Amino acid sequence: MRYGRDPASACASGNYFSSQPSYDWLALSGWNKIVGKGFPKSSCDSVSLNTTATYRSNAFPTCVLQNAPVLIRYTKNLVKGYADKSAEIDYTTIKAGPRFLCTNLLEENNEFYVEERQLIVDGEIGCEGRPPVLFFNDLKLNKGDVHTSASGNDYTGTPLFFDIDGSFQSNYIDFDIAIYTDSSRTQHVRTDHCSGDWDGRNFYDESCSLVQDTSAGCVPIWARLIKDNNQNPGTQQLSPQNVYDDYSTETLMRN
Repeated sequence: MRYGRDPASACASGNYFSSQPSYDWLALSGWNKIVGKGFPKSSCDSVSLNTTATYRSNAFPTCVLQNAPVLIRYTKNLVKGYADKSAEIDYTTIKAGPRFLCTNLLEENNEFYVEERQLIVDGEIGCEGRPPVLFFNDLKLNKGDVHTSASGNDYTGTPLFFDIDGSFQSNYIDFDIAIYTDSSRTQHVRTDHCSGDWDGRNFYDESCSLVQDTSAGCVPIWARLIKDNNQNPGTQQLSPQNVYDDYSTETLMRN
């Protein structure tokens, strides 16, 4: 079971909970699945999936000598995931068929691991009334701290380097954008604070607050984040609709 805790929520049950099991077996070696069922449960505290399955083989080498099929029954295969990211598994198997030189030679090999899904977003920044000019990709929005670093150019082509630091709690995000003219982050330009609601796919603050001015140009700036459905690195430009008229000539940094 891949229970996929939603990183934007305090609950275990999220958008990624898969309620049905998937079955695999070594068909080329003579095994077949006779029956399989899944019994899912989901709540804020935990999600679980209990599966049952029966597999049959008429070709297990040493059992063939006894002209007897072998049955493996999974009477319980319970996987449970909790809101604190912990998980557990409990299973029971029954072997049916001749024991000597047959089922006593069958060995169990069970694997269990926890995979944490990340909420990945892309973003862009611009002066009020102007198109986006700074872009960043693959920012991880997990409950707690938010951080990324990127670089780009101002509207005039001046190289800029920026850091984003903040926090993300359930459906609310706030962060600072600190902009510099050098990669070592010693020549400060400005720091702006952005905050607002995350609706599950999109965040937009049309009027971030200037909190530290060294050589800031336009005031205010706007910032936007959007969920990256592909969760792949890239340079996607998001460009929200109807948020700029492009008549302004202001830049992020004063000349």
